[in-house]
Amino acid sequence: MLAIWKGKGWVVPAIFFAAFADVQLFIDYFMGEGFYSDNRWVKVMALVAVAILVGVIGCLFNNRDGVIHVDSETGKKTKSPAHTLLFLPIEVWAVIVPFIFFKR
Repeated sequence: MLAIWKGKGWVVPAIFFAAFADVQLFIDYFMGEGFYSDNRWVKVMALVAVAILVGVIGCLFNNRDGVIHVDSETGKKTKSPAHTLLFLPIEVWAVIVPFIFFKR
């Protein structure tokens, strides 16, 4: 079985989906039904805010919980990310997801 996430990597899709659903409900409630659907700038602002949130959360998780590996031949120390989604650290997804949405 393929490990899709490691550690708390599952928070990436959870944060993105929950945040977009919450923003849509919040904006439509206060600005009127259909405002979120009709205005692209709201989606862009939500995407940027959520991407920053995911980046900060990823940095906090991976800087605190990383495991230090020492190469026996060179003695070089490397810190592997402890929280990944599809083999990429959480903070990388803060950049990938906006590019997927902006491409459309």
